[in-house]
Amino acid sequence: MAQLPSGIQASWNYDGSKEYYPFPCRLTISYTLDEHGLTLSGRVENLGKANLPFHMGWHPYFKTNAPALHPVPAHRIKKNEVSHPGEKIPFNGFDWTEEVDGAFFLESLELGDISIQSLSAITQVFRPADAPFVAIEPITGLGHPDFPWRTVAPGEVDEVVTTIRVGK
Repeated sequence: MAQLPSGIQASWNYDGSKEYYPFPCRLTISYTLDEHGLTLSGRVENLGKANLPFHMGWHPYFKTNAPALHPVPAHRIKKNEVSHPGEKIPFNGFDWTEEVDGAFFLESLELGDISIQSLSAITQVFRPADAPFVAIEPITGLGHPDFPWRTVAPGEVDEVVTTIRVGK
């Protein structure tokens, strides 16, 4: 763990020893708070000899009684019977009196005076019926043929960054 001028940073070196994920890498997560808002970044450095697949996302929850998300997405992803992503379908609006749990195509969104820059083209929105919170869950890889995982070549680096702003 390292202290940054306006935040913190943590790094973890993984040796690739687990059979289910045999990809040595260094993961560095940073949180910084400044005049632009809260910035979250994840940096993946491939320390191995094969392409490294990964996905990353933060799942911030926001307390709210009457969410109003803008802009409204034009499309969403239909789920199958086991909640795996399926085809792209038209979006017909949110019904906040029922549970909202779906993947939407968003570049950014606003929740009242909170603005969130999306990590990826797909963002999961979750809120139990009439709950006092909403979760915004960027998705950077689904393992679905239409939405492949990100990959990092041997010796290369990839970084995912998002910013949450309060106020206009």
